[in-house]
Amino acid sequence: MRSLTWRKGSLLVEVLMGILLFGLFATATFLTLLTGQESTRTGSARVRGVYYTEQALEVAKSIRDNDFDDLTAGTHGYTIDDNGVWVLSGSNLSRYNYDTELIITSLTDTQVRLVARSKWKHGYNRSGATLLSMELIDWRNRASEIGDWSNPTETGSITFTGIPLMNDVLVEGDYAYITSSAAGAGLYIVNVGNPTSPSRVSSTFSLSGEAHKMAVYQNRLYLVVEDGGDEMKCFDVTDPTGLSASTVPLESYNIPGDTNRALALARKGDVLFIGAKGDGSESELYSFDISNSGSISLLDELNIDGDPTIYDIYVSGNYAYLATDKNTQELITIDVSDTSDMYAYDSMNAYDVHDGYAVRAMGTGHYLGRFGGGSIDEYILNVGSGGHPGVNSYTADIGDTVNAMDIDAVGCYAFLATDFFPKELQIRSARYTNVQEETYVDMPNDARGVYYNLLNDLLYVSTSSGMHIFESGPGTPCL
Repeated sequence: MRSLTWRKGSLLVEVLMGILLFGLFATATFLTLLTGQESTRTGSARVRGVYYTEQALEVAKSIRDNDFDDLTAGTHGYTIDDNGVWVLSGSNLSRYNYDTELIITSLTDTQVRLVARSKWKHGYNRSGATLLSMELIDWRNRASEIGDWSNPTETGSITFTGIPLMNDVLVEGDYAYITSSAAGAGLYIVNVGNPTSPSRVSSTFSLSGEAHKMAVYQNRLYLVVEDGGDEMKCFDVTDPTGLSASTVPLESYNIPGDTNRALALARKGDVLFIGAKGDGSESELYSFDISNSGSISLLDELNIDGDPTIYDIYVSGNYAYLATDKNTQELITIDVSDTSDMYAYDSMNAYDVHDGYAVRAMGTGHYLGRFGGGSIDEYILNVGSGGHPGVNSYTADIGDTVNAMDIDAVGCYAFLATDFFPKELQIRSARYTNVQEETYVDMPNDARGVYYNLLNDLLYVSTSSGMHIFESGPGTPCL
């Protein structure tokens, strides 16, 4: 009888333990599912926030295209009027617990700075904010400011000691930044406030290896450097003349994989994109958050099928266009509408196998410059829409490699820096009906980098040993 009583007690304990264990398992499972669901909702909330923020910038572009004067300074919301046209309205736009505002700052009579910001709060945890910025010009008025580039004139130049093999050139304010191979200083800074007499500043400053593409954001210079260490570096250029031999980066970042992989760089708002050499085990495209001064934070990375080397990147709207060495996809389009979740969107196969070296996009045009070789087309204009390169293309045999390319903001001229003697600088049509040659300039060395500045209608071209500045001719402007 005592044995039976003990057995009944043990069964009760087992039942209670079973209930307890089941309860613990059920609770853990519920919490896991709840956490996963909450993470999914948080991610979805951010995706929608990014979409609303980008929409605000697109609305501003639409208003600009209709009437630039309607982009009045201040903090605004927006709506669609009775005619189906976007207009500014109120101080923000509220929908589905999202508040979006468009902040407009006037820079000149024909240029504004835009800051779009969306904030949201859903429940206790799901809250956040996104911010994007850009500058817009009144392209109708600026078109008349673009001179006749079929007849350019050299207005100034600067030559550096030795043959440093200059690479990319970028102008910000009164200063030109020029990267170079390791045979030079890596980075040269030139005061171009007086374009007839450019002069080098900060001559003691140098990098420890060859530098390639670069971008400036909020007085910070970002560039990729081959020095066996952190390839991406950020420098404070609030006062470019203050850089010296003792200057160290504000921040740096090492791209995974073999050393010196980073080659290409582009910026969209406060996001930086880095393109790298192909690697079978590592990604080729990276996105970084640079919204905080001196901070570089990885957002996403993308391993592209075929592991192509990315030589150049250009970002337009929701897409990043990549010039690559992939034989069947010299031009690759990446959807970057969510910079923390990039994905391959489309591609274009150019004739033959020669690498894509330079890329630009303007309106519905996709422009590709390629490595030279035989009688091939090194300059390609492909017309498409929605990030899709189309099938109607216009091509030109440049004669040799197109090292770099730039296009004015209105889409009149394409400026090509090439290796072809005696046409190292070629200026061609950027219209969607042809790629005819407007003119060329015989440079003293190969042209290696090019930058067109619409603000002063000047062209800056880097060569193997220096930089040359050109102004447009007095003929009929682009209209």
